[in-house]
Amino acid sequence: NIVLSEGVTSIGENAFIGCSSLSNINIPEGVTSIGDRCFFGCSSLSNINIPEGVTSLGDMCFYRCLSLTSITIPQTIANIGDNAFCGCQNLTACNFPSTLTRIGKNAFNGCSKLTGFVSFGNSLTTLGDRVFTNCYKITGFYIPATLTDIGTEAFAHCNGITYFAGN
Repeated sequence: NIVLSEGVTSIGENAFIGCSSLSNINIPEGVTSIGDRCFFGCSSLSNINIPEGVTSLGDMCFYRCLSLTSITIPQTIANIGDNAFCGCQNLTACNFPSTLTRIGKNAFNGCSKLTGFVSFGNSLTTLGDRVFTNCYKITGFYIPATLTDIGTEAFAHCNGITYFAGN
């Protein structure tokens, strides 16, 4: 377990890459960015808090965090980077804040246990290529009128989808 001290304002690229025994990390208030590949391959990471104030999740920041089962994304997040949660095969729950404007390519690709109905706020403009590919247990999506760009194969192999809604 890691507790970062107060005063930390960013967590840089590759900061904890490959720390396969890391299971829990407490990120303090005041952190505004989580860098690319920050927790890449932290296969035992099962619990992480992302505090209000973080505005962006870097590319591949939680790539293949195999033990991660749920994530709460704060209302201050505007961008989820490419491949951010790709391959998090045990992720079952994730909220999508109303402030979110972009979800990068492959961000949730291979999150095969992500379940339920996914709803986005009215700030979302972009869903990247293959963003939800192989998310078999998602049952539906609410798509806001602000969404202007849906990437290639964004919902490919989402066999559980029965419903799309929007305004």
